[in-house]
Amino acid sequence: MPAILDRLLAAGKTQDDIASGTHISSRRLTEIASGSEPTLYELKILAKFADIRLSDLINDRLETDQVRVLLRRTPRQRVAEADPAESFVRKIIKIGRFLPTDYSSPEWAWATSEHRTRGDAERDAEAFRSVFFGSNPVDPLVDLPRRAVEDAGVLLFVSSNRELDGLSCVVNHRRFVMLAPRFGPRMLYTLAHEIGHHAAHLSLDEDFVTSDQNPENAALRHEDAASERYANAFASALLLPRVGVGIALDRIRKQLNSQRTELGDIEILYLAHVFGTSFEAAARRCEDLRLIQKGSGWALYENLCQKYGNPEKRAKEAGLPRRPPITFPPAPPMVVEAILHDIRRGELSVGKASELLEIGVTDVHKLNAMLT
Repeated sequence: MPAILDRLLAAGKTQDDIASGTHISSRRLTEIASGSEPTLYELKILAKFADIRLSDLINDRLETDQVRVLLRRTPRQRVAEADPAESFVRKIIKIGRFLPTDYSSPEWAWATSEHRTRGDAERDAEAFRSVFFGSNPVDPLVDLPRRAVEDAGVLLFVSSNRELDGLSCVVNHRRFVMLAPRFGPRMLYTLAHEIGHHAAHLSLDEDFVTSDQNPENAALRHEDAASERYANAFASALLLPRVGVGIALDRIRKQLNSQRTELGDIEILYLAHVFGTSFEAAARRCEDLRLIQKGSGWALYENLCQKYGNPEKRAKEAGLPRRPPITFPPAPPMVVEAILHDIRRGELSVGKASELLEIGVTDVHKLNAMLT
């Protein structure tokens, strides 16, 4: 459906309202909604009715074409009107207009694997951690959102759209990641997972897009598709490095005075809290490292949900220390500054900036005041 009709319907207009206000027949509007190209005259009338500039409407049409081309290039995606990835990609293309025209994401020299096996994922994750976080394997990567943006050159955005957990894509030599607002540790895993997709794709010369729905849950249930296994293995190894897990578990068992040979839910919860991950991510990592049997992580998770509601309630009851906060800024600083610059020049309204950044108007004013 053309963006102009999306806008009007989202604003509460019915097709009859549009037909009455534009004198375009309902039948013709149905044809346009089904993919028929509107004439320039029809675009002018629709733009006037929607109270937007014709140039903005033409940009919307170009944007829609670019989204469809990008989705067609991705074998994993089906081009469908209801594709949940479309709204994420549309926002990325809109945001891309605020980046310098000559801006490209930096090349990643640390990602050198070719076969994309689990072993490759482990090595690439170790390389990423070494380059951007140093060599301490016990340090939790709760600062990954900021470092991914500032150091790794990932253009990270948080979207209010909850249809997907995350999306990664390359558009015009730029690496983008879009996350939905979730439980912080779940978002952290999804971010690491999307970085894994970028490491697997690696090239900035070819546009691509891939989207994910709850990847850590699929990984724990061993239902992740073959194309997702590298990204899941990368995320697990990045957030819970092999050596760090061993050191942390040794400390945890001493603290708990545990003599058990097999890990239980409390040890895994402690591990999750140490590294800033969810219970699900920590349990799957323990399976991969053969610290617990394959499939037992999901059994422990289901048991916690049945007895306590969720793993975090079990952690609270057991008196585990509070998790460190994980902050996900709505957009990279360079994008925020470019949008605020356009506001000051009168080229962009505060309302439009609020829509683009998906934050409240009051928050836009606060950001403007902070950076003025």
